[in-house]
Order: sequence, then structure tokens, then C-alpha cells
Amino acid sequence: MRLIGWAAGLVAAGMATLGTALAAGGEIADPAKIPGLTDATRTAYLRFLESGPSRAFAIGPAGTFGASAEQPDMFAAMAAAIWQCNRVARTRCKVHAANSTLVLPDYADFARDSARATAYVRAAELRGVFGNEDREYGIPEQKEPRRGDYHQPTPLTLPGASTITTSALVKALQSPEPPALIDVLPERFGHVTLPDAIWLRSAGNYFGPKDAEVTALLGEMLAKIVTSKRSMLVFFCESPNCWLSYNASLRAAELGYSNVHWYRGGLAAWREAKLPTVKAVLEGQF
Repeated sequence: MRLIGWAAGLVAAGMATLGTALAAGGEIADPAKIPGLTDATRTAYLRFLESGPSRAFAIGPAGTFGASAEQPDMFAAMAAAIWQCNRVARTRCKVHAANSTLVLPDYADFARDSARATAYVRAAELRGVFGNEDREYGIPEQKEPRRGDYHQPTPLTLPGASTITTSALVKALQSPEPPALIDVLPERFGHVTLPDAIWLRSAGNYFGPKDAEVTALLGEMLAKIVTSKRSMLVFFCESPNCWLSYNASLRAAELGYSNVHWYRGGLAAWREAKLPTVKAVLEGQF
């Protein structure tokens, strides 16, 4: 993956899906439309506008940013810009624009759609289990992250965290202090997720010699998502045949979070329970 980094030492940022993206025009060409604009951000954004496809520009807090160009496709450019932003900003980012498309409005659309879906979830009454979320595959729990071949049967439990069912998760989401939902699936355009879930793409992958570095970054990002290490965190991926959320849950427990829950059933169980999903927006790339 080739990255073009501009104004070294400044923070990178963001990304979003293209479901409601606006067509190119005056807004994408105007750096003043970027939230938290600084001189360095303006200069970098003008260079972004001059670069060829596939290109993306991500924004973070306090004028931080990330930029990428010459990627295989638009999604790869957005993921690369988010990746760069996360590592500078040490927090979540949003894609401002990709190629000739303004994508920042997708984040507001996600918040609106999540609010509507959450209202439905808060009124839901569930019983039983869904999507084989309690199926015993005879796999022993593992203390270390799985290092590959992630789409395989998982254990029922994991050390340092609790396994949560769909019914229990819905009850938690109906509480006065609902958990933070963390989606770690490495999907692309069109990915759907749970309402209000924070998409930290590939946060459950194993990164070899850089794994400790990735875990540290995850810790910094989680510290800005929840108020304390006692706050409830729920990690999920696709189904009981997905180790990525297992790995991410292990990482959070290793970082000292004491209220970590692994939603083993994941999206498959959520869908089987006929609960609403929303189009995801990317805020983290690992």
C-alpha cells in the first residue's frame, strides 16, 4: 500500500461510506469547508485536490489530517487516509472527501439512522438465543490472539472477558448507561453494522512484530471512547465462526479494561433476531 504523507508530524483523520455522499462541486474544492481548518490542513488539502485517483483526505481533531493517493480504488484510499490519521491523531477520524466526492455527511446520516434504529432496539423484547451464538464447537479458550485463518469455529469463553448473548446485549443497550459497541470486521463498501457501533476496521487482526504497537494504539483510542476502564465494551464481528472480535476482546482485557464483553453471535445473530442494522462509517483502520 503506497501512502503519500503531507506535512509530516501532523495528525491524520477520518472516513465514511458513500451511501449518501454528495457530488463534487464547490464544497469539495473549498478548504474552508473542512472542520478545524489550519494553515497546514489547507496546504495539505490543496495538494490532495491536485493529486490523481484514487485519493482520500481524512480529518481529525484540532486540524489534524491524513491523506492518501495512488491507491487501487477509492475505498483503499479512504482506509489508507484513516490509517494515517489514526496513527498521528491517536484517536478516531473521519473521511472528508474521496476522489471528487464529499463523504463527510455520511457520518451525520449514520448518527441519524442509528438514533432511529436504537429506538427500536430499546423497545425490543427478546428471549432465547440466535445465530448459533451458544453452539459448542469443542474449541478450548485461547489466551493469545489467533494469528490467522480467522473464520473458524470459536470457543464459548475467553479469559479476561465475558461472552454476551443477543438478548443480554439488547438489555444492556436498554440500560441508562449502554455499552460502547466496537465493530472490528475488515469489510469494504456497503458494510452494515449495529446502531451506534464504532467501526475500528481490522482491530482484531494479528500484526506480527507490530502487534504490541497496534494494541497500544487501540488502548489510546478506547480511552477516548469510554470514560473509564470499568466502562462496558462490546466487541463483535460476523458470527461464532469469527475470531476477530475474540482477539480484540483479549487486547482490551490485556489493556486493563475490566468490563469487556465478546458478542460471539455477532452480526449473524443480530440479524436472526430481526434487529435493525445501519450502514457503517469507518473511524479506525488497523
